[in-house]
Amino acid sequence: MRSLPRPIQPDSIATISGVTRSQSIPRVFIIDGQEWRGFFNPVSRNFPPKPNEIVGDLILSKTTNTYAVTFEPAKSDGSNYANHNFVVHLTYIGTGIRHQIKRGENAGQELSHDFVVLAWDQATLVLDAAILTGSFKRSDVKGATAVAAWVSRSDDPTPIQAVAGWL
Repeated sequence: MRSLPRPIQPDSIATISGVTRSQSIPRVFIIDGQEWRGFFNPVSRNFPPKPNEIVGDLILSKTTNTYAVTFEPAKSDGSNYANHNFVVHLTYIGTGIRHQIKRGENAGQELSHDFVVLAWDQATLVLDAAILTGSFKRSDVKGATAVAAWVSRSDDPTPIQAVAGWL
């Protein structure tokens, strides 16, 4: 699955010498685990070439007390997965969060966050036949409205496959 571009750092408001002005802080976009600067190219904002690699299916299932993760690598890549250790990451995400700034040059301003990671956990995936499995104990995270999970090699945090959904 190809990950969509996602901004990492938002714009902000700065107050200098008592005059409030917009201050543009560059956004950083990540596609497939790599920084993408194409957004800032005035001539062409093309995405990088889409990889032809089919990586497999990732399923996140919710039960009463756990989240179960199943990753079935594509058949053509099965041999590659047997030679590596893999982890699955799980995040609880809050959406539409607003935060009042109490101190500093932006005191009295309000920050609005589209997506905020409220809690994060990871587990080692276990290879059983040709399927990698793992699980997490479910947590009640205050303010969480969604979950996201992704699989990566234990020695490389680049996502191989990802899945997300609303709670």
